[in-house]
Amino acid sequence: MSLALYRKYRPSIFADVIGQEHVTVPLSNALESGRIHHAYLFSGPRGCGKTSSARIMARSLNCEKGPTPNPCGKCQSCTDLVANGPGSIDVIELDAATHGLVDDARDLRDKAFFAPVNSRYKIYIIDEAHQLGPGAANAFQSDVDLYRRGIPLTPQRMRRQYRSYLLGPAHPNRQFLHQSLF
Repeated sequence: MSLALYRKYRPSIFADVIGQEHVTVPLSNALESGRIHHAYLFSGPRGCGKTSSARIMARSLNCEKGPTPNPCGKCQSCTDLVANGPGSIDVIELDAATHGLVDDARDLRDKAFFAPVNSRYKIYIIDEAHQLGPGAANAFQSDVDLYRRGIPLTPQRMRRQYRSYLLGPAHPNRQFLHQSLF
């Protein structure tokens, strides 16, 4: 069985990503300073390292010695997320080209309530996000808007956040959000 080159030679640390210093240096600095956000958006042309950078970020965040810009490569999380590794139950990669429906977004929202099993963070990598349908894109956007790092999410808290969200300025997704949460 042949293996695509990008899978065989996928970088495992930020220093191995070639030609993307304008991306890897700020991410490394954020990890070193502890200023980690609840969501990141990687964009660019095909083959520039978007998914690889996302996987390195996941390794860096869930490393036992981390969050660190240089994952140890020896802990369970690091070995699970290495190129050709088995993958981690706490790092979910979703291909939006084949899972881009509203039901998929709702399923993701339902699973996001569960705490990570083996790692520090539960991380979702959504590949090909531009191929999401309009309903799924709105659902993912509402999930990212409502979820904040460090806040334990319960249905009651989510509804409370959602109500305060609706009381703010008019939001184009107001009708969809109301239907999807209640």
